[in-house]
Amino acid sequence: HIYGLKHYEWSWKFFTSTNRFCFLCSANQVGKSSSQIRKVIDWATDKTKWPSLWRTPPRQFWYLYPSRPVSTVEYYEKWVPEFLPRGSMINDPQYGWEPEFKGKEIWAIHFKSGVSIYFKSYEMDSQSLQTSSAHYIAADEELPYHLFHEIRSRLTATYGYFSMVFTATLGQLEWKRTMEPANPQDELHPKALKIQVSMYDCLYYRDGSKSF
Repeated sequence: HIYGLKHYEWSWKFFTSTNRFCFLCSANQVGKSSSQIRKVIDWATDKTKWPSLWRTPPRQFWYLYPSRPVSTVEYYEKWVPEFLPRGSMINDPQYGWEPEFKGKEIWAIHFKSGVSIYFKSYEMDSQSLQTSSAHYIAADEELPYHLFHEIRSRLTATYGYFSMVFTATLGQLEWKRTMEPANPQDELHPKALKIQVSMYDCLYYRDGSKSF
């Protein structure tokens, strides 16, 4: 998750940002989900960063996908083979981890650092999201906006962070006003980090080498 893939300029900006709200919008298959997964694992395992990020040691992260089956597919197809520590590092006191399943679906990843990432879905109603506080909540793909306010409130007690990587497909006015406001007065979340990525932005890695 740290050195396995090269970074683009935009993905490095997202990966290193400590803005409390980060939004990354792009076309499919450019690496937006990978960038967020790498960041979440890094923040869950690198204890040297914790004092500058939070007032208290983090314990719980949430990672939201559109559905639980999608979470499970992504766990097997992306998290395990590409980003989670493997081999002897699975038992490392800092990077070690173990999964938790409910039935055949992934429920959580518990790191030996003390942080657990719980997988949740957009299919949950807002009442189901009123369970606890989280230090970091990440959303993969366009979040139904009616869930955003409840999710945001889960970060209040921890002074936590939210990020979302998505392709705009649902036509939600609130996210359009976030990423492409008609004028400054119409903009939502003006203090957030906002990145829009095109294929042109993926021609070269930040070290200057060609990506393909």
